[in-house]
Amino acid sequence: MQQAESMLHNVKTNPKQDRDIRRLLMEISRSQGRDVNDVSRAGVMLNPSSAREWTNLSKGGDAPAQMALKLAQRDFTMDMEELSQTYEKSGSLGDIQSGILLSPWRIEGWEKLKSSTLDL
Repeated sequence: MQQAESMLHNVKTNPKQDRDIRRLLMEISRSQGRDVNDVSRAGVMLNPSSAREWTNLSKGGDAPAQMALKLAQRDFTMDMEELSQTYEKSGSLGDIQSGILLSPWRIEGWEKLKSSTLDL
């Protein structure tokens, strides 16, 4: 498992594949009982201008989520679903609604909207 993880850290891919590899690395960390955010922090250090990496690090409403959103608005390589997820993770009601507008088929966005309006 460690050898596979090491190889995944060094592989050169396109942005879409990078996202899948980061998810795989986070699942490997989770399965081995390590902090998943370590993978995200390493990704941010390696590519600080990547909205994808900041999104992985973010938890609703905190500074990394806001940084991810700002970078995502300038990143023309993100697809609508990724951008929608980034809006949703910011935690604000307006951003969640923007995420739904971009990808209305995503059930996660509607669930996030429902839970955020229940908190009001």
